[in-house]
Amino acid sequence: RLENGEIRRGGSIDTLRGLIAEHGRGRVPLWIQYANDQAEGLLKLGADWHVRPTTGFVEALKEAFGDDRVEVVFNRHIDHDASSDVEHAA
Repeated sequence: RLENGEIRRGGSIDTLRGLIAEHGRGRVPLWIQYANDQAEGLLKLGADWHVRPTTGFVEALKEAFGDDRVEVVFNRHIDHDASSDVEHAA
């Protein structure tokens, strides 16, 4: 889950980009739950952001963003109207 201020500062996006580069791109889509004062939503990032959800990558995400802000869900249909259904979120 990324908050509006984190996006403006760019730190979270740069951190995420660096972790993907470090751990290797993959074929699993990355979803971000984004929120600001006006709205919130679930965003599916493009193919350049696909990941390999290895244990090391997930641990690095949790270290960078916090355990409570990273969720990995496999083989789950994403309901775009339900922001709680997150395949990969940071």
